[in-house]
Amino acid sequence: MKQHKGTGFVSDQDIAAKAYFGPPEGAKNWLEIGRRRLSYQIDRYIEAIRERSEGRFIFRFPLETENAFLMLNGLGYRASRKEFDYCVRHEHIEPPKSEERRLLWSRENVIDFAMQLERMRYWQYGRHDEKKTVWELQHEAEIVAIPYDDELQARIDASTVDELIDLIVNTDGKHAREVRGHIYGYLHIKRWEMGRRLNAVDQELVQQLINESTKEGRKAIAFTLRRRLNKEQE
Repeated sequence: MKQHKGTGFVSDQDIAAKAYFGPPEGAKNWLEIGRRRLSYQIDRYIEAIRERSEGRFIFRFPLETENAFLMLNGLGYRASRKEFDYCVRHEHIEPPKSEERRLLWSRENVIDFAMQLERMRYWQYGRHDEKKTVWELQHEAEIVAIPYDDELQARIDASTVDELIDLIVNTDGKHAREVRGHIYGYLHIKRWEMGRRLNAVDQELVQQLINESTKEGRKAIAFTLRRRLNKEQE
Protein backbone atom coordinates (compact mmCIF):
# COMPACT_ATOMS: atom_id res chain seq x y z
CA MET A 1 0.00 0.00 0.00
CA LYS A 2 1.52 3.30 -1.10
CA GLN A 3 0.46 6.90 -0.97
CA HIS A 4 -0.25 8.19 -4.45
CA LYS A 5 -0.64 11.86 -5.24
CA GLY A 6 -4.30 12.83 -5.38
CA THR A 7 -5.61 9.43 -4.33
CA GLY A 8 -4.33 8.78 -0.81
CA PHE A 9 -3.16 5.31 0.23
CA VAL A 10 -4.05 3.00 -2.66
CA SER A 11 -2.52 -0.26 -3.88
CA ASP A 12 -0.63 -0.32 -7.17
CA GLN A 13 -3.18 -2.81 -8.50
CA ASP A 14 -6.06 -0.46 -7.75
CA ILE A 15 -4.15 2.35 -9.45
CA ALA A 16 -3.74 0.15 -12.52
CA ALA A 17 -7.45 -0.78 -12.42
CA LYS A 18 -8.48 2.83 -11.63
CA ALA A 19 -10.39 1.30 -8.71
CA TYR A 20 -10.21 4.09 -6.16
CA PHE A 21 -12.12 7.23 -5.16
CA GLY A 22 -11.07 10.57 -6.50
CA PRO A 23 -9.29 12.19 -9.44
CA PRO A 24 -8.25 11.85 -12.11
CA GLU A 25 -10.11 8.68 -13.12
CA GLY A 26 -11.27 7.19 -9.82
CA ALA A 27 -14.58 5.44 -9.23
CA LYS A 28 -17.69 7.19 -7.91
CA ASN A 29 -18.89 4.48 -5.50
CA TRP A 30 -17.91 1.16 -3.92
CA LEU A 31 -19.82 -0.95 -6.45
CA GLU A 32 -17.92 0.67 -9.28
CA ILE A 33 -14.65 0.05 -7.45
CA GLY A 34 -15.59 -3.63 -7.04
CA ARG A 35 -16.44 -4.01 -10.71
CA ARG A 36 -13.21 -2.32 -11.83
CA ARG A 37 -11.18 -4.59 -9.55
CA LEU A 38 -12.89 -7.70 -10.93
CA SER A 39 -12.38 -6.59 -14.52
CA TYR A 40 -8.68 -6.06 -13.81
CA GLN A 41 -8.43 -9.47 -12.10
CA ILE A 42 -10.11 -11.12 -15.11
CA ASP A 43 -7.52 -9.56 -17.44
CA ARG A 44 -4.67 -10.81 -15.26
CA TYR A 45 -6.21 -14.30 -15.03
CA ILE A 46 -6.66 -14.53 -18.82
CA GLU A 47 -3.01 -13.59 -19.30
CA ALA A 48 -1.85 -16.09 -16.65
CA ILE A 49 -3.77 -18.94 -18.34
CA ARG A 50 -2.36 -17.92 -21.74
CA GLU A 51 1.18 -18.04 -20.38
CA ARG A 52 0.62 -21.28 -18.43
CA SER A 53 -0.75 -23.04 -21.52
CA GLU A 54 1.99 -21.53 -23.72
CA GLY A 55 -0.67 -19.94 -25.88
CA ARG A 56 -2.69 -23.12 -26.41
CA PHE A 57 -5.66 -21.75 -24.51
CA ILE A 58 -6.96 -18.19 -24.51
CA PHE A 59 -10.22 -17.04 -22.94
CA ARG A 60 -12.36 -15.16 -25.44
CA PHE A 61 -15.68 -13.55 -24.67
CA PRO A 62 -18.46 -14.52 -24.91
CA LEU A 63 -17.81 -17.61 -22.77
CA GLU A 64 -19.89 -20.73 -22.48
CA THR A 65 -21.23 -21.47 -19.01
CA GLU A 66 -18.60 -24.10 -18.15
CA ASN A 67 -15.78 -21.69 -19.05
CA ALA A 68 -17.39 -18.85 -17.09
CA PHE A 69 -17.55 -21.06 -13.99
CA LEU A 70 -13.95 -22.19 -14.49
CA MET A 71 -12.83 -18.58 -14.72
CA LEU A 72 -14.68 -17.66 -11.53
CA ASN A 73 -13.29 -20.72 -9.73
CA GLY A 74 -9.83 -19.65 -10.89
CA LEU A 75 -10.50 -16.24 -9.34
CA GLY A 76 -11.26 -17.91 -6.01
CA TYR A 77 -15.08 -18.07 -6.03
CA ARG A 78 -17.35 -21.06 -5.51
CA ALA A 79 -19.21 -20.81 -8.80
CA SER A 80 -21.50 -23.59 -9.99
CA ARG A 81 -24.92 -24.10 -11.53
CA LYS A 82 -26.42 -24.20 -8.03
CA GLU A 83 -25.29 -20.67 -7.11
CA PHE A 84 -26.09 -19.35 -10.59
CA ASP A 85 -29.63 -20.74 -10.55
CA TYR A 86 -30.16 -19.24 -7.09
CA CYS A 87 -29.07 -15.76 -8.21
CA VAL A 88 -31.24 -15.86 -11.34
CA ARG A 89 -34.27 -17.27 -9.49
CA HIS A 90 -34.08 -14.49 -6.89
CA GLU A 91 -33.45 -11.86 -9.59
CA HIS A 92 -30.03 -10.89 -8.24
CA ILE A 93 -28.62 -11.07 -11.77
CA GLU A 94 -29.92 -11.21 -15.34
CA PRO A 95 -29.03 -14.45 -17.13
CA PRO A 96 -26.65 -14.16 -20.09
CA LYS A 97 -28.07 -14.09 -23.60
CA SER A 98 -29.01 -17.47 -25.01
CA GLU A 99 -28.13 -18.83 -28.44
CA GLU A 100 -29.15 -22.32 -29.58
CA ARG A 101 -29.91 -23.28 -25.96
CA ARG A 102 -26.45 -22.14 -24.84
CA LEU A 103 -25.79 -19.24 -22.50
CA LEU A 104 -23.13 -16.86 -23.81
CA TRP A 105 -21.40 -14.96 -21.00
CA SER A 106 -20.07 -11.47 -21.62
CA ARG A 107 -17.44 -9.90 -19.38
CA GLU A 108 -20.25 -7.96 -17.67
CA ASN A 109 -22.19 -11.18 -17.02
CA VAL A 110 -19.14 -12.73 -15.34
CA ILE A 111 -18.61 -9.61 -13.22
CA ASP A 112 -22.31 -9.50 -12.26
CA PHE A 113 -22.19 -13.09 -10.99
CA ALA A 114 -18.85 -12.54 -9.23
CA MET A 115 -20.29 -9.50 -7.43
CA GLN A 116 -23.14 -11.64 -6.11
CA LEU A 117 -20.76 -14.43 -5.04
CA GLU A 118 -18.76 -11.75 -3.25
CA ARG A 119 -21.92 -10.48 -1.53
CA MET A 120 -22.85 -14.03 -0.45
CA ARG A 121 -19.26 -14.69 0.73
CA TYR A 122 -18.97 -17.70 -1.57
CA TRP A 123 -15.20 -17.88 -1.60
CA GLN A 124 -13.15 -21.02 -2.08
CA TYR A 125 -11.29 -22.46 0.87
CA GLY A 126 -7.91 -20.83 1.20
CA ARG A 127 -8.81 -17.93 -1.13
CA HIS A 128 -9.86 -14.36 -0.28
CA ASP A 129 -8.84 -15.09 3.33
CA GLU A 130 -8.33 -11.39 4.08
CA LYS A 131 -12.11 -10.90 3.70
CA LYS A 132 -13.16 -13.74 6.02
CA THR A 133 -14.10 -13.48 9.66
CA VAL A 134 -12.15 -15.29 12.37
CA TRP A 135 -15.06 -17.74 12.64
CA GLU A 136 -15.02 -18.52 8.92
CA LEU A 137 -11.28 -19.16 9.01
CA GLN A 138 -11.66 -21.32 12.11
CA HIS A 139 -14.39 -23.35 10.39
CA GLU A 140 -12.09 -24.02 7.44
CA ALA A 141 -9.22 -24.95 9.73
CA GLU A 142 -11.29 -27.42 11.77
CA ILE A 143 -13.76 -28.82 9.26
CA VAL A 144 -12.60 -28.47 5.68
CA ALA A 145 -8.88 -27.73 5.71
CA ILE A 146 -6.98 -30.19 3.54
CA PRO A 147 -3.28 -30.85 4.22
CA TYR A 148 -1.83 -30.14 0.75
CA ASP A 149 1.92 -30.14 0.93
CA ASP A 150 4.32 -28.50 -1.48
CA GLU A 151 5.60 -31.86 -2.74
CA LEU A 152 2.11 -33.06 -3.70
CA GLN A 153 1.27 -29.76 -5.40
CA ALA A 154 4.55 -29.80 -7.36
CA ARG A 155 3.77 -33.33 -8.52
CA ILE A 156 0.25 -32.29 -9.59
CA ASP A 157 1.59 -29.30 -11.52
CA ALA A 158 4.13 -31.47 -13.38
CA SER A 159 1.76 -34.36 -14.17
CA THR A 160 0.06 -35.25 -17.44
CA VAL A 161 -3.65 -36.08 -17.56
CA ASP A 162 -2.82 -39.80 -17.43
CA GLU A 163 -0.52 -39.31 -14.44
CA LEU A 164 -3.21 -37.30 -12.64
CA ILE A 165 -5.63 -40.21 -13.07
CA ASP A 166 -3.01 -42.49 -11.49
CA LEU A 167 -2.58 -40.00 -8.65
CA ILE A 168 -6.34 -40.02 -7.97
CA VAL A 169 -6.37 -43.83 -7.99
CA ASN A 170 -3.46 -44.05 -5.53
CA THR A 171 -4.60 -41.35 -3.09
CA ASP A 172 -5.73 -42.87 0.21
CA GLY A 173 -5.73 -41.86 3.87
CA LYS A 174 -7.13 -38.92 5.78
CA HIS A 175 -9.01 -36.35 3.67
CA ALA A 176 -8.46 -38.65 0.64
CA ARG A 177 -11.75 -37.75 -1.03
CA GLU A 178 -11.05 -34.02 -0.74
CA VAL A 179 -7.50 -34.44 -2.10
CA ARG A 180 -8.78 -36.55 -5.02
CA GLY A 181 -11.30 -33.79 -5.76
CA HIS A 182 -8.50 -31.22 -5.68
CA ILE A 183 -6.48 -33.28 -8.19
CA TYR A 184 -9.54 -33.59 -10.43
CA GLY A 185 -9.73 -29.80 -10.69
CA TYR A 186 -6.27 -29.77 -12.27
CA LEU A 187 -7.12 -32.74 -14.52
CA HIS A 188 -10.13 -30.82 -15.82
CA ILE A 189 -8.09 -27.67 -16.48
CA LYS A 190 -5.29 -29.60 -18.23
CA ARG A 191 -7.79 -31.28 -20.56
CA TRP A 192 -9.34 -27.90 -21.14
CA GLU A 193 -5.99 -26.30 -21.98
CA MET A 194 -5.40 -29.10 -24.50
CA GLY A 195 -8.56 -28.03 -26.29
CA ARG A 196 -10.48 -31.10 -25.07
CA ARG A 197 -13.33 -31.27 -22.58
CA LEU A 198 -14.70 -33.88 -20.26
CA ASN A 199 -18.25 -34.56 -21.39
CA ALA A 200 -21.06 -35.42 -18.98
CA VAL A 201 -20.27 -39.16 -19.01
CA ASP A 202 -16.56 -38.55 -18.38
CA GLN A 203 -17.32 -36.17 -15.53
CA GLU A 204 -19.63 -38.72 -13.93
CA LEU A 205 -16.87 -41.34 -14.15
CA VAL A 206 -14.42 -38.95 -12.48
CA GLN A 207 -16.91 -38.29 -9.67
CA GLN A 208 -17.22 -42.06 -9.16
CA LEU A 209 -13.41 -42.23 -9.13
CA ILE A 210 -13.24 -39.54 -6.43
CA ASN A 211 -15.94 -41.13 -4.27
CA GLU A 212 -14.87 -44.79 -4.59
CA SER A 213 -13.36 -45.91 -1.28
CA THR A 214 -11.43 -48.98 -2.53
CA LYS A 215 -8.31 -48.83 -4.64
CA GLU A 216 -9.41 -51.79 -6.76
CA GLY A 217 -12.70 -50.04 -7.47
CA ARG A 218 -10.86 -46.88 -8.51
CA LYS A 219 -8.60 -48.89 -10.83
CA ALA A 220 -11.64 -50.34 -12.61
CA ILE A 221 -13.24 -46.91 -13.03
CA ALA A 222 -9.92 -45.43 -14.22
CA PHE A 223 -9.63 -48.18 -16.87
CA THR A 224 -13.03 -47.23 -18.30
CA LEU A 225 -12.22 -43.51 -18.16
CA ARG A 226 -8.86 -43.95 -19.92
CA ARG A 227 -10.45 -46.05 -22.65
CA ARG A 228 -12.97 -43.29 -23.32
CA LEU A 229 -10.35 -40.51 -23.35
CA ASN A 230 -7.95 -42.48 -25.55
CA LYS A 231 -10.73 -43.29 -28.01
CA GLU A 232 -11.50 -39.58 -28.30
CA GLN A 233 -7.89 -38.89 -29.36
CA GLU A 234 -7.89 -41.49 -32.15
